[in-house]
Amino acid sequence: MPRISDDIRFEFGNVSGPQASVFTVRYHGTSKTKNIHRYLVSAGYRRQSQCDVEAECWRSQDSKDIVTVIKYTSPDNVVVQIYRSPYND
Repeated sequence: MPRISDDIRFEFGNVSGPQASVFTVRYHGTSKTKNIHRYLVSAGYRRQSQCDVEAECWRSQDSKDIVTVIKYTSPDNVVVQIYRSPYND
């Protein structure tokens, strides 16, 4: 992921046991996602027309990962989550 802020936090968590993982990048002090969009497109991801959460969902034919981009405005923050599971359709 590109660095769109000087204040970045990285997180990791297991969901539903060891079968699913969530990797999170939190960017504080920005709401600009243009460079993230460019990066995802260059990596083969396409924005999906529907998402299970109130965010942008991105998928690639080369991966089962689901990338979610969430933009907050108060305060300005961007959160990118990669949901990795062998069961993603």
